[in-house]
This record gives sequence, structure tokens and C-alpha cells, in this order.
Amino acid sequence: MSDRAYSVPIGEEPALAPVFSTGGLSDGTGRLGWVPELVLGVDLAGVGTPQFAADVAGRQRRLQARFHPDRPTGSEEISRVMNISANLLGDHGPDYVRWARGLSSSGGPLEVARAAMVMPPPFFTPPDVLRALAVPLLEKGLVTMEALSASRRRDARRLRELEVTVADANGRISQLESAACDLQLQVASLQEQLAGQADAWRATMRWELAEAKRRQEVQLAELQAVLAAAQRSEAALHRRVDQLTRELEVAVQHHRQLVADNEDYRARLEQATKLSSQKHEELSRVTAMASKLARRPAVEETKLRQCLTACAAAAIFNCAGTHRKLRTCWNKRNEEAPEARGAHGRRVVLSPRS
Repeated sequence: MSDRAYSVPIGEEPALAPVFSTGGLSDGTGRLGWVPELVLGVDLAGVGTPQFAADVAGRQRRLQARFHPDRPTGSEEISRVMNISANLLGDHGPDYVRWARGLSSSGGPLEVARAAMVMPPPFFTPPDVLRALAVPLLEKGLVTMEALSASRRRDARRLRELEVTVADANGRISQLESAACDLQLQVASLQEQLAGQADAWRATMRWELAEAKRRQEVQLAELQAVLAAAQRSEAALHRRVDQLTRELEVAVQHHRQLVADNEDYRARLEQATKLSSQKHEELSRVTAMASKLARRPAVEETKLRQCLTACAAAAIFNCAGTHRKLRTCWNKRNEEAPEARGAHGRRVVLSPRS
């Protein structure tokens, strides 16, 4: 019954219990007009237990059997109040107890005590029951009111403290606003100074950038000139290298030709050496013959011509002296001896070319 309404038709799902509220038991003033535990006649000691729910349901059935509108003694108002009380205690019993004892609301105990005094018949409360119910509730209400008063005094004291704090804060705010105004003036002045410094800095930076750009352009022009000169030098070096390469090739070819010529000259020299050796041998023989002829006054013409022919045939520079001796001997022979004449009776004279 804690999660369901009072009556559910057969075959339908029970509806969820509504949120806790005592508005259904209020009177025309908006305050509690009926005390649900007094309406049903149950004790709140076992609230929230299955036995308490069963007691509430049993009391509701017995009272409805008497006060149902269909009964001769029934009353629609009383039946409605009993159903609301049963639903309230059955669905929200613990919440109602906390509310009535001032645990969840400060005005709950006073409303319960007032409702116990103003409930209409037949719910008139006997004096002893009313005393037993109202006195604890009134004491709780007084305690609650005292607590509320103390809380209000604390709130008032805190409010005064807060007012002082607010006044101090307002004064501080005024000081801060004044300081803020001063800071704004200082900021404006600093902004003006910074603007002037920024303009000067921009002008200086523009001049420095222009100067740096000019220096870079000069350096770039110099580097370009150096690069052009280097490129020209490189081209000249390439041409020189090409020329030297060609000269080297010519020199290599010339060297090869010289090597070949040297080999040829060496071969010819060897041949000339052999021939010279042969000529020296012949010259030696001719020299020996010339010496013999010089010692002999009478020489046959045939022998002398053979010697001259052999000497001329040698064609060596070293035999020139011998050739001169033979020619002198021949010419002298022609002058002195008539036998030296030729076969036709003519005088034979040897020239230097003979």
C-alpha cells in the first residue's frame, strides 16, 4: 500500500502514489483541518510497517461501512476525509510523521495541534486525548518557534554584520572605483606615451630596415660582381684547361712520334755504327796502302787510282787527310814522272773533288 492508491479496480495496474501533501485535509483557511491518525483512530508508533498498513486498511473498511454515502448514516465529506487520511498514512506515513513532528517543516506540529482542536463532529477530540496530543505538539512548536527566533536573531545579527560588511565593501568599492579612475588616467597616459614610442620605434625600425636593405643590396651587387668574375674566371680556366688538354694531346702525340723517331734513329744509328766500323776498317787498309805508296817513289797508276777510289768511297770525315795525302802524292807524281801520264799521253791532275 506504500506505492499504491487506496482502491484499484480488478484487472487494472495500481497507480503510483502521489507526492506527499496535506492539501487534501486542509480547511477553508488553507491549514490542516483534520488529523489523519485521529480520523482513523490508529497509533503512529508502527508507521511504515506492514502491520501499520493493515491496521489502516482495516480501520478504513470499518469506517466506510458506517459513513459511506450509500449508507443511511453516511456522509460524503466524512467518507472523502477518511479515504484521504488512509491514503496519506498508507502511502506517505513516514513523511507525515516527520512533517507533524517538525523534522521537515517548522509549522507542522502547530498545524496538527490546531487541527485536533477545530475538527468538526463526529471527530470531536476528548479533552484528555486532546491534551495528550496537543501538549507535545505545542512544546515541539514552541521549541521550533524558539529555534526560529534564535535563527532569526542569528540571521539579524548576520544581516547587521553583512550590512557592515556591505558598507565596508561599498567603501572599498568606492576606493577601488577611484583607484580604477586613476588607473584609467594612467593607462590613457601610458597609451599615449606608448603610441608616441611606438611611432618612434616604427620610424626607427623602418629606417633600420631600409638601411639594412640598402646594405644587403650593396652586398648582393658585390657578391653578384664577384660571382660574375668567378664565372668568367671559371670559363677562362675551362678554356685554358681545354687548351692545355689539346696541347697535352699534341705533346703526347709528339712524344709518341719522338719515341718512334728515337727508335728509328737508334736503328739507323746502329746501322751507321756498323757501317762506320766497316768504313774504319777500309780506311785503315787504305791508310796503310797510302803509307806504302808514299814510301815507294814509283807507283803504278792503276794501284794509285784504286787507292784513291777506295778512299773516296769511304765518305768519312776522318779519311779526308788520307785523301789529301793521296791527291798530293798523285799530282807530284805526275809532275816528276812521265810514267804518270795517261794512256792517251795527257797529264792527269787530281782536283780536290777527285
